[in-house]
Amino acid sequence: MNWETTLKFPASVPISKEAQDLIQKLCCDVKHRLGKDRGFEDIKNHPFFKNVNWDSVRDEKSLFNVNVKSIDDTSNFDEFPDGDPNLKNPVPAKSLGTVKDLAFLNYTYKRFDALTTRGHFKF
Repeated sequence: MNWETTLKFPASVPISKEAQDLIQKLCCDVKHRLGKDRGFEDIKNHPFFKNVNWDSVRDEKSLFNVNVKSIDDTSNFDEFPDGDPNLKNPVPAKSLGTVKDLAFLNYTYKRFDALTTRGHFKF
């Protein structure tokens, strides 16, 4: 919600220039966001995805196997400790936006039918 001041790429965490560019073009003002002109075509054509064969992406073998036990299984995600309530530089309340924006804090949209339907989406 506060990407203008909080989105940082520390030198201690290596990230490719293409990945950094993709993230910055997705986390930006809507007027400059990747995909605003030609939708998903803009994203598919970004240099980060240069080696992706979009015609057969669903048929490609995964680089690693993921065992998903149920539709709400999160065991394949990293665990993070709870935030420190004594943060030295908390995000100022005024930078969080309007009250209506707070309704979307920590919101994640999940389209579960997409997980169970093959061939539903065209890339």
